[in-house]
Amino acid sequence: MLGGRKCKLDEAANKLGITLPADWQQEDEYELWPEHLAVFYLFLDCQTQWRVLPSGHFQGFDYLAVESVMRMQRIKPADRAALLADLRVMEQAALDIWAEED
Repeated sequence: MLGGRKCKLDEAANKLGITLPADWQQEDEYELWPEHLAVFYLFLDCQTQWRVLPSGHFQGFDYLAVESVMRMQRIKPADRAALLADLRVMEQAALDIWAEED
């Protein structure tokens, strides 16, 4: 669910201003629970804040930049630690997937 209703990933990406590759096809429909919405948006907001090694591999998020994104998005200071913990789970999952592709 995105915003409390089911939607296709390509529709959600369009609403968020993300352009999917022309040859991309959705095979499955996924739901995003409302309690995960904040970290989902934070993950998308931080998509340009990855540290990249000289080898071209991703190392992880630049946490100073993540903090800056949180401030610019006016995320309450009291909510930041929990969101960062959730974001790190997503970050590790992405790194694991990319590692499998190598």
